[in-house]
Amino acid sequence: MKTLFYGVCGAAFLLSGCATNGAYSSQAAVSEQAMEESLPMVGGEVQAISFLGQPLYRNNTAPELDAQAKINALLASNAPTEDAFLELGAELAGNGQYQEAIGAYSEGILLHPDSFKLRRHRAHRYLTVREIEKAHADLDEALELVNLEATPSIEMKGGQPHGSYEHWIWYHLGIYYYLTQDYDSAAMAYEHCLETASSNDMLIGVVDWLYNIYRKNGEDAKAEAILQRIPADIEADKTYPYYKRVMFYKGLMSADEILDPAKPLEEWNARDATIAYALSNWAGFNGDVATANELRAQVLATNVWNIWAYICAEKEEAVYQAQN
Repeated sequence: MKTLFYGVCGAAFLLSGCATNGAYSSQAAVSEQAMEESLPMVGGEVQAISFLGQPLYRNNTAPELDAQAKINALLASNAPTEDAFLELGAELAGNGQYQEAIGAYSEGILLHPDSFKLRRHRAHRYLTVREIEKAHADLDEALELVNLEATPSIEMKGGQPHGSYEHWIWYHLGIYYYLTQDYDSAAMAYEHCLETASSNDMLIGVVDWLYNIYRKNGEDAKAEAILQRIPADIEADKTYPYYKRVMFYKGLMSADEILDPAKPLEEWNARDATIAYALSNWAGFNGDVATANELRAQVLATNVWNIWAYICAEKEEAVYQAQN
């Protein structure tokens, strides 16, 4: 390994400081008023309540879409198909309107009650808005339904095949179990994904999750062994954060090669936060709790609250605060 992360973190990463004006601070007066009046903290600008009990606001600068009008138009059309609801939900989620996306998927399920596709995508957005037990219920139902298929259904992303629905249902089940710290079940889910991954990038993502799960579960030998599934010369998207993380775990890239220590925290994007979360985990695995906590705080100082790394960091911070 070129540079031990926990040896350089204090000098390189932490000097950038932790911003205090992240996703939680905007529109504080509005959220306080809503809390005082016991208003539901969903819909409109507020999309979720964090695991730390704070409102999470829509973090997309594009104009809001009229979700109800779009749903009504689809219902009134001659083609309120399963695919049409999938497309509408994806459009709303892509615009940062996660509660509205959940509403679209729910309307679709009313018309297509056996749809594992709509349940899989609704579960994703339930995870996004921290309603993780609802996500779990959807994923369990989706798994039962997808297992009735004779031929696997393939997801599409950007017009291209993007793995099977079975794969992504197990993948999101793994995230649910990871968030609930049920690492045995999380490992089971991602071990299943090893068999259903249909590209090197997908395999790398699964190996990354399994590495972290095994380390958190005290199974270091398994963690080292799973890295062998990814050779150093694997053909993959080398800009993919999970690729960089796995190469870091393998000792083939250093911390400052995968996350620029000179980049100001306020300029971090989702990829930076995804890598920083892995470095936080790495510090914790190697006994540097202070650095792990500092890096986790930096992830939470960004506004990318909708990504897995942020969601996981937030859940771990909530657990840490409850225990300390």
